[in-house]
Amino acid sequence: MKKSLWYSLFIMFTVYVFCYVLKYFSYQGIVTSYVNDLLSLPIVLSILLLLLRNLHHDPKLMLSHSVVIFALLYEMIVFEVVLPYFFYRFTADVFDIIAYGMGALLFVILQKRMK
Repeated sequence: MKKSLWYSLFIMFTVYVFCYVLKYFSYQGIVTSYVNDLLSLPIVLSILLLLLRNLHHDPKLMLSHSVVIFALLYEMIVFEVVLPYFFYRFTADVFDIIAYGMGALLFVILQKRMK
């Protein structure tokens, strides 16, 4: 079970890095625009879950829905409200918020499957 979480994290992180490589070579599209937003919460929450499981020595520890919702709200507020207000490089986008929500849902589904 612990290995499957590591494998899922590795696959998500590989896709995440691949999208940044595509952006570096000036490929602009849906893949580079929203896949990273979709994968950001599952990657961050998976790392958090792995750290908490190791710290508490409890391989069956799961993040509560309130932690996932808090992370979702935090990411939405920081990246879609605060940063676009202060820095011109960031833009607020409704589709990013949808991608964050889908990413949170993806993490909840992955977490349930890896009980």
